[in-house]
Amino acid sequence: MIDWKKLVPDEPFISDVEFFPSRPPKGTPPAVKNWCMITIIVNVLIAASAAAVLHHAWPLLLGVVFILFPLYMLFFWGDVVSWVASTHKRIHEAPFVPAVKLGAQWLALSVCLGCTLMLCIIGAVLWSTQTPR
Repeated sequence: MIDWKKLVPDEPFISDVEFFPSRPPKGTPPAVKNWCMITIIVNVLIAASAAAVLHHAWPLLLGVVFILFPLYMLFFWGDVVSWVASTHKRIHEAPFVPAVKLGAQWLALSVCLGCTLMLCIIGAVLWSTQTPR
């Protein structure tokens, strides 16, 4: 059985308090690690099947490009958290900007899902231009 609780981030989606640590965490959270692995596997399957069907290398190249984002988050989570924290600080210094603090794990989950979605959309657009009418 799949433990669905491992796919839900352990931080709030939107928070009013400052929840970013002063120093980056040492390890990748389990939810981010699982979503990155799922995204990598799904993107490899989509790219390989598209390359086999279309007899072109561009699906594989797209797959590599869209696998780089989850790989970066998987191996350099501390850099991602510090980047999100510094971005939140810069946004809140600007005038007339709403103060919405999204969690870093939820942003990582969005990037993982967005990578797979963009691979599918760009693949469908390129496939429609490649097929004869």
